[in-house]
Amino acid sequence: LRHPHRAWDHRRNRWGMIMEDAVEKARYPLEEAFPGLAALPRFPLGRWPTPVQRLAAFGKAVGASNLWMKRDDLSAERYGGNKVRKLEFLFGAWRAAGIRQIVTGGGIGSHLVLALALYAPLFGMRVVSCHFDQPITPHVQETLRLVQEAGVEMHRSRTMAGFLFDLYATWVGKRRRDPRTRLLFPGGSTPLSSLGYVNAAFELAAQIAAGELPEPVEIYVAVGSCGTIAGLLAGSRLAGIRSRIVGVRVVDRIVVNRFRIARMANRTLRLLARFVPDLPRIRFSPWEIHLREDAFGRGYGHPTPEGLAAIATMAEREGIPLEPTYTGKTLAACLTALREDPSRPTLFWNTFNSRPLPPPDPPLSPHSPPIARTRSKKT
Repeated sequence: LRHPHRAWDHRRNRWGMIMEDAVEKARYPLEEAFPGLAALPRFPLGRWPTPVQRLAAFGKAVGASNLWMKRDDLSAERYGGNKVRKLEFLFGAWRAAGIRQIVTGGGIGSHLVLALALYAPLFGMRVVSCHFDQPITPHVQETLRLVQEAGVEMHRSRTMAGFLFDLYATWVGKRRRDPRTRLLFPGGSTPLSSLGYVNAAFELAAQIAAGELPEPVEIYVAVGSCGTIAGLLAGSRLAGIRSRIVGVRVVDRIVVNRFRIARMANRTLRLLARFVPDLPRIRFSPWEIHLREDAFGRGYGHPTPEGLAAIATMAEREGIPLEPTYTGKTLAACLTALREDPSRPTLFWNTFNSRPLPPPDPPLSPHSPPIARTRSKKT
């Protein structure tokens, strides 16, 4: 084992140590199909493939007899969820470029910021984040607490317009002091990071071919910054999966819409074509994109009754945790669609993390909202 990297925990080294070779860099199914992609720098963080599971007990409770889950919640030991697939390519590129600092942001319960907080210190990188407000839920409290505990420099914006300005201004200021600073927009979706989900589609195709699950008629996935669904769209077309990819919008329409999804999928395919000259010519039209918008509710981060009910039933029947911002709403939309034909094979793609995280130290009081603990610092 070479090159140890110790995770940054100023109190008790809670996140432990990781060795560069401790997670074997297994060859991606995507690299098997297109060997030229092996030239792309990539750092292994996850354990692949993630399993598929038939939701027998949950399906019986909700009247869906052929419902399956792709368990990206188990994508890595340290912290699972959909960000792991994206970060493998991003950290590969950042390490190759000598990046030492990442400026990013999102809601105060951002999963991207949490993932970066847990993984970036392993590579000697600092994280600076800008945040906008979202409804305070127990899950948001836990996420914010972990980000604070990891030592992330956090900035709070009063409005969404102010957030975008603050994010850019923070990046400019940090880059002026250290040119080895990279800006990553909320959600972490880029053509490069979307390759993680192009590979995920090839991974699913292999599981279907091996008989681990039937080919789904529909695949449901949350859409927050378009990268996950864009990768699945491009990868499914390349891998020959005939399933209909259905995105569930969980953020405002200006951020997620059919045009932005199609654009991200096409940009991802253009990036692939740079390394694979004989890549099949594929282009997505916005009118080909299947996007459900009926599960959004009052707004980003606002729980819906249907989402909360799906979360509670999943926890009770399968013991799998979900959260109300992304996966709860997506599963609720999936169940609504299944009312028409409860027996059709359907896959719910779980993008949340279900790995256990450490308890608060000291515990946060439920009566003091954690947003009050977030303080902006001058850049």
